Amino acid sequence: MNFGQMKDAMALKAKLSKMEKELKHTRLSAEAQAGKIVVVVNGAGEAIEIKIEDELLSPSRRKDLEKGLAYAFNQAREAAGRLSQEKFQELVNSLPPEMRSALGGMGMPG
Repeated sequence: MNFGQMKDAMALKAKLSKMEKELKHTRLSAEAQAGKIVVVVNGAGEAIEIKIEDELLSPSRRKDLEKGLAYAFNQAREAAGRLSQEKFQELVNSLPPEMRSALGGMGMPG
């Protein structure tokens, strides 16, 4: 690896680190049970907050709560995954063509 390639690799590492930090600070949410359940995740898909209306906390609504939590969490994680892919694609597309080709052509024609 020559100096130019090392410099490019270090710049890419810095950009990836910045992207990861931005994703950690991004908040995405999903709802279930007509908004009675809200799950908030960060851009990395980590759960940050869960809100549940009191009426779903009764034992008779246990199945609704369980299904709603699973649904909302999965929706929020999917949104985080899409955002992460979009951000990574933007990063790859911003690279010089020679770096994109070195990465195996992950970038879309820009």
